[in-house]
Amino acid sequence: MTTPQILCLAILAVTLLLLVTEWLRSDIVAMLALVALVATGVLKPDAALKGFGSEPVIAVIGAFVLSAAVVNTGLAEQFGRGVSRIAGTRVVWALFVLML
Repeated sequence: MTTPQILCLAILAVTLLLLVTEWLRSDIVAMLALVALVATGVLKPDAALKGFGSEPVIAVIGAFVLSAAVVNTGLAEQFGRGVSRIAGTRVVWALFVLML
């Protein structure tokens, strides 16, 4: 194995460890992994930042922002209580309500 491959695998292993243990927030772990890949020379800076210009990445970022807003405003909890009120303890009904 070459040095860049070893560095990439090491960074990936540390990233997975941090994501699984949740010692840091996942967004911080992702940015640290990107910075580590650029700092070690595994990725060139233009290649590392290229993904931020693609539409799917922007859509995923928007989904994260929207979901954080829904959770922080308490709307997700209210929605969950409503589903629970309608479905009770029946899993099939809960799935049906969520599908609607």
